[in-house]
Amino acid sequence: MLVEFSVENHRVFRDEQVLSMVAATNSTSEKLDRLVSTGFSSTPYLHHQATIHGANGAGKTSLVSAFQFMTKFVRDSHGLSAFKDIPTHPFLYNDDSRQEPSKYRVNFLLDDTLYEYSFTITPRTVIEEYLLACPRLTGRTRQLFMRKYDQGEKKHNWSVNSRYLKGDFKTIRSFTRPNALFLTTAVYLNNDSLKKLYKWIVSQPVFIFDNDRNLFNYTASLLYNRKWKRKIINFLKTMDTRIVDIMVSSSVPKDEILYDQSYKNYENNYIDNIKGDTEFHISFIRLNNVNQRVSSSLEEESHGTRILFQLAGRLLKAIKKERVIIMDEVNTNLHPIICEELITMIDEAAESRKKAQLIFTTHDVTASEHENIGSDQIWLINRNLDLSSSLYAFSDIDVPKEVTFTRSYLLGRCGGIPRIVKRGV
Repeated sequence: MLVEFSVENHRVFRDEQVLSMVAATNSTSEKLDRLVSTGFSSTPYLHHQATIHGANGAGKTSLVSAFQFMTKFVRDSHGLSAFKDIPTHPFLYNDDSRQEPSKYRVNFLLDDTLYEYSFTITPRTVIEEYLLACPRLTGRTRQLFMRKYDQGEKKHNWSVNSRYLKGDFKTIRSFTRPNALFLTTAVYLNNDSLKKLYKWIVSQPVFIFDNDRNLFNYTASLLYNRKWKRKIINFLKTMDTRIVDIMVSSSVPKDEILYDQSYKNYENNYIDNIKGDTEFHISFIRLNNVNQRVSSSLEEESHGTRILFQLAGRLLKAIKKERVIIMDEVNTNLHPIICEELITMIDEAAESRKKAQLIFTTHDVTASEHENIGSDQIWLINRNLDLSSSLYAFSDIDVPKEVTFTRSYLLGRCGGIPRIVKRGV
């Protein structure tokens, strides 16, 4: 599960900003049944959900893009040419920041161990990269590896803990280019010690954007599987679409799609590559007043229904696989009640001991009025006068306890809203 994600010097974020899924002390006594106990005193309980609010341009999408950049760079850095720059995205509105490195850090819980992985980069060099681990059994943090660039010597200094990491790390170090990550290179060279950590960072976070064509293809391909077709139809029924069946056809043979679904890297490679070459045709079936089946094409459906269909496959699969689901303003075209239903789905999964997490950016303040969303799960992004942005939890703001988030937010008491400048005469 995700514990924390932090970013520094990325797009609108100049200074370090931290998004935490750790439950505040005052929230644990109220909803222990909806929290995940970690067994660690430093982070005793984790939340399943978090909402992020802010004005247009404040940085909601930048926060999502920072997390997405981290996962993609871990996945792909070994493929960069030795002469190609790292695609950094520093804060643009300060000359000093544009020359400074960018830093990304993720803390997560995996197999009874807390991990902290971080890297700091400039366009030409990985300045620093490290991995820490704290097993629940001992409660002691150990450094698994550290790599730091010495500006004076123009070289990296290395430290690899051979007691806990096994493999030919001397060879891996020699193959790690200045603009590539040690973690990525190690896994690329088939080192088993770091594979599960690499896999968590690369595949555990699931990013969902409502303009992603791959989402539609992903859901459509799952309709060839009876079990997943039933789940998708039930999901759409729950959202009051009155759909009783879905018909699907495609530009490639059914057997080829079913074969692709069994591909070992299905969650990553299939959705990004294979499905983009396949054209699906979808028809929804409803019953008329005499219980006859009536078909309608996807193009005839409302924009909201099409968005729900796109979301269905990826969302349902991510919950089953206990992923960290990160949605960027997908609720823009959905009714607020449907957004509440998505939160309820995560709660129901939590009751079944599933550890899926949902983080979504939104303008809809009513989403944070859900009974299972506490003040430490509501986050705001505020654009400062110097054009940098700050991220903070609603629970950190001094407002009367009886005042709701919606009222505080709309009255401008907690930031995260646009500053309207009066037009000149």
